[in-house]
Amino acid sequence: MKKALFLITLFLLLTGFAYAELNIELLGILEGENDGDRFGDCVANLGDINGDGFEDFGVGAPHYPEWTDTGSVYVFWGRPHRSRS
Repeated sequence: MKKALFLITLFLLLTGFAYAELNIELLGILEGENDGDRFGDCVANLGDINGDGFEDFGVGAPHYPEWTDTGSVYVFWGRPHRSRS
């Protein structure tokens, strides 16, 4: 749970969100594919790499698969903000 909240907070900081009042809703928990792959050790704003107008971000797993030094990067596509009605 702490890792998921950290990732969300870090993503908001990397994408330039600065609000005096910010309500965050936890939409899910991101986990690596294997124990020990250290998913989430690095998070980066990738800009709008797919051209849809929304910021995208990558999450690294430097020891994927299972404590090797091969590593993997997972790309998450940005999307419009959810609004409550």
